[in-house]
Amino acid sequence: MKITPVSFKGITRFGYDDEQSSIKRAAIRKRFNDDIFAPNDFFINNPRLEEYELNKLIKSLTKRGAVKGNKKSSINTQLIKDLSLYNVEPVYGTSSYRGSTADLNATTVKQLKKAGVEGIITFLSYEFDEDMVEENGLEVFCYPKSYTFWDSSAFKTKEDVVWDAKTNYFYLNNDDLEAELLKDKLKIWEKDKRSFINNFIDFIREMKKPNRYIGCICGTETTDEMLSLNYFFNPDAKETRPYKFLSYEYCAEQMKNLYGNLTPEDKKKLGWDSEFDKNFIPRLKKWAPEADI
Repeated sequence: MKITPVSFKGITRFGYDDEQSSIKRAAIRKRFNDDIFAPNDFFINNPRLEEYELNKLIKSLTKRGAVKGNKKSSINTQLIKDLSLYNVEPVYGTSSYRGSTADLNATTVKQLKKAGVEGIITFLSYEFDEDMVEENGLEVFCYPKSYTFWDSSAFKTKEDVVWDAKTNYFYLNNDDLEAELLKDKLKIWEKDKRSFINNFIDFIREMKKPNRYIGCICGTETTDEMLSLNYFFNPDAKETRPYKFLSYEYCAEQMKNLYGNLTPEDKKKLGWDSEFDKNFIPRLKKWAPEADI
């Protein structure tokens, strides 16, 4: 192989020491420092990852996590875009879509089915026409979220119930009666808590299914809240994302209480392993660092 020698004679120049050249070199150095070499605080703000977070990062960089947005699915995105529904967009990291469910009718349900959607999950707090959806070939799961949702018994600790009883029964001035009323209150709390958790497990199981269309009235904040719950409690949703909605810090505290009320059997039904369980609170704290967790 013939190598042509580099000549330093004649007009070949690699730089000058004049004022203009110095200015240009300074500009080049600044661009490299600002745009290419990360600032030093990048390494301070992004310390060594724990095993769980490191594995998650690796998965996101490998083939499994390389698809940005939806996982590969059979849903026809063009047909989805043509829907006459509000705020329709993919659910990041899944093969499902989100949007409004208040205006669903036979026509839009047929369009969803034609696009490849297999089922609908709605959070509407009023009556939803399940028969219409099923008659047009889609599965349906109704999980109503009313304005009292976050005040449900499953989001309260036993200490919360006792404190509430004491502050409401102090005027009775009768220890025996107060003890009896507290006993009843705890019994009701246990019953309501178990009912909520059983329904919540059903919700997470539905969210594990592919090719869903998920939403509330407008497909916005309530849907953000429910997708965030799914992110934290569904081990199959680790590649999705939690959202920062209006009251997310308060909701993070309520999620911590719900976590504390889950039994080992509940976690098993949700599909948790020990690693997912161990990292639940750290993930929650990272999402809402100002919350009382």
